[in-house]
Amino acid sequence: ALYAVAEVGGVQGIYRFVASDGRSFDDEPSPPGAVLVPSEAWEGAALATPELSRVGSEIWLFYGAEAGIGLARSPDGVSFEKLDAPVLGAAIAGWDLGAIPRSPGHVELEPGDHRLFYETDGGLGEARSVDGITWQRESAAVLEPAPQSASDPPFDAVSVGDPEPTVAHSSEGRRITRVYYEGVGGDGQSAIGLAARFGDSGPLIRALAPALSTSRKPRDPAVLSYGEVSLLHFTRQAGTSTAQDYPALALAVAPATLV
Repeated sequence: ALYAVAEVGGVQGIYRFVASDGRSFDDEPSPPGAVLVPSEAWEGAALATPELSRVGSEIWLFYGAEAGIGLARSPDGVSFEKLDAPVLGAAIAGWDLGAIPRSPGHVELEPGDHRLFYETDGGLGEARSVDGITWQRESAAVLEPAPQSASDPPFDAVSVGDPEPTVAHSSEGRRITRVYYEGVGGDGQSAIGLAARFGDSGPLIRALAPALSTSRKPRDPAVLSYGEVSLLHFTRQAGTSTAQDYPALALAVAPATLV
């Protein structure tokens, strides 16, 4: 199931689309209506950037809204119940003081150790929680734009955002926290980058080159791993012409040599 922000029949919200193979999604949402629409004053007029996780027997849906990041929970991925207030609002102290977090990326490193990566003020922050409801921010950004270089301009020199965390393990069994993200360069183009770290805390180390780069401004990465194969769903421009300058969902696969 893929959850996407869409407008169907004049109703803007988060809709659920289904595919039997993980890539060929039905044109019509299932169910026909939105699974989540803005209904609280703090949410504003629209919801954004849905992030789904399976936690125990529930499906958790984190989402961006006007005043911060919200959480809705469901037993079946169709009927969701929202919390009354954002689980992460504007920071009252620290490096992102006053900034409203956007684009949640959730991962449960182990039972009772939830992490929420988020975009704010051009960088990526991280918060941790025992229950997924009460969060404690880290004292510094975990990833900031890359330093400018005239000879080799980095693809993410202006901003980093849209974090998507996943967990992997090295050949020695060490846990690796990987975070895919959207990087924007000085030319206004975007690409999907990858940063990672060993262990449970500390800054992320970015890869030297983007994980995915196209001329259609990819963003909003969402990654699913199936053993040695990973699928990267992302948003991009539908085409390169002015008539196709609208968002569409696309798919990439790793390893890149896979047929």
